[in-house]
Amino acid sequence: MNYSIIFRKKYTFNDIIKYSKINGPTMFLLLWTIYQSYYYSKGFVIQQFFKLIRILTPINNQINNFKKDMANTFQQSPLTLYKIPNEGMNEKQIFNLINNLPKSKQDWKLGKISGTVYDGNNILSTLVNKVMTLYQWSNPLHPDLFPQIRQMEAEIVSFCLDLYKGKEDHCGTVTTGGTESIILACKTYRDYYKDRKGISNPEIIAPISVHVAFDKACHYLGIKLIKVKVNNNGIPLVSNIEKKINSQTICIVGSAPSFPHGVIDPLEEMGKLALKYDVGLHMDACLGGFVLPFLENNKYNFNINGLSSISLDTHKYGYGPKGGSVILYKSYDLIHYQYHVVTNWPGGIYISPSIPGSRSGAIIAGTWTSLLFHGKDGYRNKVNEIIELRDEIIDGLQDIPEIEIVGKPETTIVSIKCSNIIPENNIYSIHQHLTEKGWNLNSLQDPPALHICLTAIHCQQTEDLGKLFVKDINEALQFVRLNPNYEVTGMASIYGTTQSIPDKSIVKDLSYYYQDLYYKLN
Repeated sequence: MNYSIIFRKKYTFNDIIKYSKINGPTMFLLLWTIYQSYYYSKGFVIQQFFKLIRILTPINNQINNFKKDMANTFQQSPLTLYKIPNEGMNEKQIFNLINNLPKSKQDWKLGKISGTVYDGNNILSTLVNKVMTLYQWSNPLHPDLFPQIRQMEAEIVSFCLDLYKGKEDHCGTVTTGGTESIILACKTYRDYYKDRKGISNPEIIAPISVHVAFDKACHYLGIKLIKVKVNNNGIPLVSNIEKKINSQTICIVGSAPSFPHGVIDPLEEMGKLALKYDVGLHMDACLGGFVLPFLENNKYNFNINGLSSISLDTHKYGYGPKGGSVILYKSYDLIHYQYHVVTNWPGGIYISPSIPGSRSGAIIAGTWTSLLFHGKDGYRNKVNEIIELRDEIIDGLQDIPEIEIVGKPETTIVSIKCSNIIPENNIYSIHQHLTEKGWNLNSLQDPPALHICLTAIHCQQTEDLGKLFVKDINEALQFVRLNPNYEVTGMASIYGTTQSIPDKSIVKDLSYYYQDLYYKLN
């Protein structure tokens, strides 16, 4: 190839056109090869660079300091067992071990928590436990042996379809939690659009605030998850979502509400996109599933044009036992791609509606009991109480100039960050101070923030937790003002530091270390 024309001091426009016609394809191929080489290697090169700088003493020392802080994360029982005893233990011995298990420094029954435990009603707990005991050995895999569980499970699905304006051809299944519901939804869309459109490299589009279970689902299922940025109010622009849609798109996801900020994505507009481009629209209501139907003028249900599936947890605001969720679909044609059928197994014809084979019938029985115990009026009353407490907190926080509420809280979560008056990472110092005062809240990132997820437990306290929360925020701010060099520790330190670390692999390695510690007994 003659490159001399490029370096001439004098050449005409016609010279360039002539040269491009002759050598244009070759030049394009060369430039494209250079670009692709850079694009696919830059991540590896950057990763290797950050691995090298970790060897530097200051960086390595900081990582080791984080690990030392994390080493005391989990308490240890003085009577730790490493093997199953040769001789079985009696009831007294077993309860002696239980009494020696580590105790939490915080009592969730006092309500200074975020989400986690959603109701402390002793009457409900006693009733649910009584019913679960009746079916503790039951397994819905065998409906001939446990027909009661099949009836209960089908009724749970019917109850949820009623709450979300389901029609005759709408359907669903009970799952073991929100993550399973989300994995199943992703699996269903993957297989449905592979069969219908021949899509072999499926992509799902979701706001960056979508629950992390979608990352897990797409990782497991070989789906590319395309993230769309959200604005300062926690909401994505629909136009940005539309720009990401292509021939491999199988589904758009919207949250109702999002876990980080408690805001609801523009699902009606997203529904229009789903119809326009013939893709699925999933509404993740795992958090708000038993809140939304009891809000005034609720519009988030199957009446949204283009909405094809909904996930909602019964073990949150449905107040059922842990390990319960429901996935709903607009048609049997869609849900059949969730089922797994094997017709030629020597063990017999096998069909499973969800990921596990055997499941706990006791969880289904406990969930069914909670739904009947509350009734629609009971749920509505609890939601009204929570919303009243939420508004009280919002009113109090609006009087604090250093604190800014993220977006417009529409259900039970209030997310806060520092306003531009003070450094944004001060929110982690505030969080640590609140922890020292007995609160157990959720740290957030990008931007640095924290949130409180309000539940029935907060409304069942004799003390006004709304006023206490605002008061403690004010005191934490005062402490930060008086102690600008206050050094945070533990998870607050990790969150604060990682906001400025470009190498997220360090955070990933620390996360591995944390999870390894969980299973260590020494």
